Amino acid sequence: VAPEGTIGRSTCSLRDPEGPWGAMVKRRYSVGVLVVEDDVLVALNLEAVLWELGFSGIHLAHDLGTGSALLLARAPGLGILDVNIGGHLVFPLATQMRERQIPIVFSTVRPASEFPPEWARHPILPKPLDPGALTATLGALGLD
Repeated sequence: VAPEGTIGRSTCSLRDPEGPWGAMVKRRYSVGVLVVEDDVLVALNLEAVLWELGFSGIHLAHDLGTGSALLLARAPGLGILDVNIGGHLVFPLATQMRERQIPIVFSTVRPASEFPPEWARHPILPKPLDPGALTATLGALGLD
């Protein structure tokens, strides 16, 4: 049973092993992913892209409290975080992830120039999500 406040968790299987991005599906990732995104459609789209790329341990949260609870309960190997969650900045949760040495990717419409300096070195994926950019970012993090 998913913790209260989560907005979804995929249990479907891949129908087409090539997926909509063709050869991008190369392997299965054993790393769990925590996605913190308050827009349900954006979160579900990101979950679908991650699923197609080979991730299966994908956990979605739509608020910071749920994100913190999932971080403690699931210990993900990667976090993809929207910067603005319901009017609150995600940086306190990102701090918890950084303390646990969990790689962080920010997903946002904000330009990198608006990030506090301590967060500017983390990858930033602009919205709307480009699956190719996500794949490149995962490679840069050593998750390819």
